[in-house]
Amino acid sequence: MQHGDLISARFVDPAYGMFTVTGVGVASAVSDVVLVGGWFVSQAGTSAPRLVDLEILAENGTHEYPLPPRIASWGDDSEGATEY
Repeated sequence: MQHGDLISARFVDPAYGMFTVTGVGVASAVSDVVLVGGWFVSQAGTSAPRLVDLEILAENGTHEYPLPPRIASWGDDSEGATEY
């Protein structure tokens, strides 16, 4: 998976149960993570602990959705934002 891929990610979380987030994957150069909809999908090539399943629906450049910029900074809450 790379920055800009259209992905569908299924997660499980104690508070929310099983749920799916679909959107454009956003990579971060700050801590080598990929997110979709604000949820961590991977860090340094390792799947996020809450990720159950991931499907690449369309690769970067092959879908019509806007490509968000890569995350270059976490702002003031860098310690909390990089928790995996």
